[in-house]
Amino acid sequence: MTENKAARRDYGECDVCCRGWLKINTDEIKIPIGEACQHLSDVGCGIYTTRPENPCRTFFCGWAAEDSPLPEWMQPHNSRAIVLFNAIQWQGYTFDQVVPVGEEISRKTIEWLLVFFKAHNRMAVIGKNEMQFNGKPSGKVMLMIFAPEPVKSQLEAWCQKGNDLLNQK
Repeated sequence: MTENKAARRDYGECDVCCRGWLKINTDEIKIPIGEACQHLSDVGCGIYTTRPENPCRTFFCGWAAEDSPLPEWMQPHNSRAIVLFNAIQWQGYTFDQVVPVGEEISRKTIEWLLVFFKAHNRMAVIGKNEMQFNGKPSGKVMLMIFAPEPVKSQLEAWCQKGNDLLNQK
């Protein structure tokens, strides 16, 4: 990052991180996959001025982060994807995570992200939610892995053995 850091972007009306697409489990806030934050209302956060430090004040998706390389249209409520840079560590490798807002991420968003990841030599895990009949995510996620060989094959084999990349201990 440069000395003159760009300000974080304003979320505006975007609140998808509070709507149950991310699993949040901190001392102050617990939100399981498929459940909206208990403090979310039709007009936004009901405890905004007194919201806890973690995660509410410290969490910034990749779109809102300082110096974000993501274009304006990639704001999560528009792109239907939450990008989390450097979110996953696996056997010494670092991956970005792309969380779908809904069942799956649009083709336009995935195509843009794949070009971005390749141009910036980044590895990523892109999710697709398995949905329940009620339209909420089940918590099960199918993954598309974007990484060079042999890392991709090794990670796919590791996941096929029943290991859960998104919930490692």
